[in-house]
Amino acid sequence: MTAHNAALQRACFHALATDTGLSDLLGTDRIFDRVPERVRPPYVVLGQSMVSDWSTATEDGEAIVFFVHVWSKSSAREECHAVQEAVKRVLEAAVSITEADLVALRFQLADTRRDRPSGFLTGVIRFGAVIEPNQ
Repeated sequence: MTAHNAALQRACFHALATDTGLSDLLGTDRIFDRVPERVRPPYVVLGQSMVSDWSTATEDGEAIVFFVHVWSKSSAREECHAVQEAVKRVLEAAVSITEADLVALRFQLADTRRDRPSGFLTGVIRFGAVIEPNQ
């Protein structure tokens, strides 16, 4: 079960890291799976994922819910929202995996709030995906 989740995470990371529109907003090398120490925003981090069974009587499948975190250097919401929209655009359009069939990848919700200790705006975006084994 985790092989498909790992493949999806790799594909999402690659799509985000190679998108020029997102690089224009963030700068280069600002997509992380784990944020290195002392890195200041803006950046995007791949977050938690959850896998559940999506099998039917005749087909195997997995449903994956995963989160992408956006950190903004600005105290204004405009930057955070622009980066969230860019992440949504990239992931809904540019993700594919060869290890299985990515049946669907959809935006589910976005949340923006201020991080009290730093004062930076942070956003969380939730996506849902359905994956079936290659036929």
